[in-house]
Amino acid sequence: MTGSVGGINSGHTGDIRSVGTGSLALRPEPAVCNRLCQVYLRQVDPIIKILHRPSLGRFLLDGNSYLGYEEGHFSVEALVSAVCYSAIGSMTEEQCQSMFHASKSNVGAEYRVACERAVERAGLITTNDITVLQAFVLYLVSDEPSDTNVTC
Repeated sequence: MTGSVGGINSGHTGDIRSVGTGSLALRPEPAVCNRLCQVYLRQVDPIIKILHRPSLGRFLLDGNSYLGYEEGHFSVEALVSAVCYSAIGSMTEEQCQSMFHASKSNVGAEYRVACERAVERAGLITTNDITVLQAFVLYLVSDEPSDTNVTC
């Protein structure tokens, strides 16, 4: 899936990790990740205070390690995917068109799959790692219902 819609790298290159049998990678290109982090800090973090803002900023905006994790650690990759997915969920259709030149539904679907794979790869079911759990909570609050006609 070369040249994917939402700026997520495909293939196995450098510090970008492919997951499972698909070619969708877990982390967006650095410039896209930086912009999505800014969106997250501006539009999501003020509402959902689940991450330490200065630590996240030092990691995604300044390039420092995240809370002592090794580069490419699965827990951190899950968190990056969740931050990006939640940022996209907070964006308007116009913001998505401007940033990605694609619809919010297409970009959101791509990032949702990347987030699901990253959280799975980080071992959500068996982990006691708070970073993976934070990523999962971000995923849950960001995931849009697939059927809006469901009634209770």
